[in-house]
Amino acid sequence: MIVTFHGMLCRYGTYRLMGENKPILTLIDDRDWKKSLQYDFIEPQNGLWCHFLTDEELEQIEGKACNS
Repeated sequence: MIVTFHGMLCRYGTYRLMGENKPILTLIDDRDWKKSLQYDFIEPQNGLWCHFLTDEELEQIEGKACNS
């Protein structure tokens, strides 16, 4: 699913971390990487800029998906 997060286009997905699937957003446009740093995006693998979603952020994203 594609979502807008603070004006950046992101793909919603999961990332396997320490045996658990964690909800994340990954940047679609690499040119947004500088802006993404102010929203706690990290690069756990080379070239993969992602933001691990908080419970509150996850609820907002899932709410938008249900309203679509």
